[in-house]
Amino acid sequence: MRDVDGLRIGRNRITRLMRAAGLVGVHRRTGGIPLTRQDWQATAAPDLIGRDFTAAVPNARYVGDITYLPVGNGQFLYLAMGVGPVLKTAGGLGDGRPHAS
Repeated sequence: MRDVDGLRIGRNRITRLMRAAGLVGVHRRTGGIPLTRQDWQATAAPDLIGRDFTAAVPNARYVGDITYLPVGNGQFLYLAMGVGPVLKTAGGLGDGRPHAS
């Protein structure tokens, strides 16, 4: 049972409603071919913040990551994201163009 907005909703009810609406859950990819190949001779990027994700004042440091989102037909949308650890604000930027794998 899940408590959603004060209502107790069971798994079977959610399954039945999703099926009636034609909805399916998203499944993570398993296996497959990786998009990048690691260069074992390359030196690792330096850890500039020493794994310390705190900051005394806003806008003193940001951490970020880049990922890709599958959009269908073997294409991906790349998304770069930066997070300010003090205010917990996030900003993202996608280039808007799917890339073929």
